[in-house]
Amino acid sequence: MKITIENLREVCLVAGFLLLGYGLWLIYQPACYMVCGILLLWLGLPPRRKPPGAAQGVPPNESPRT
Repeated sequence: MKITIENLREVCLVAGFLLLGYGLWLIYQPACYMVCGILLLWLGLPPRRKPPGAAQGVPPNESPRT
């Protein structure tokens, strides 16, 4: 397995997530569960769909020029 930038970013993300959870655990244990649960939900949800005009760079209140 070759180590890439993506692998390094994911390892850093997981390490940061664990350190945040541990720090919250030391301060106030229920805060650890709440914040880590919210982060897990946010990471696990699919990305938002963009409105049809957003893909072309058209603001939502304007119609595309034809």
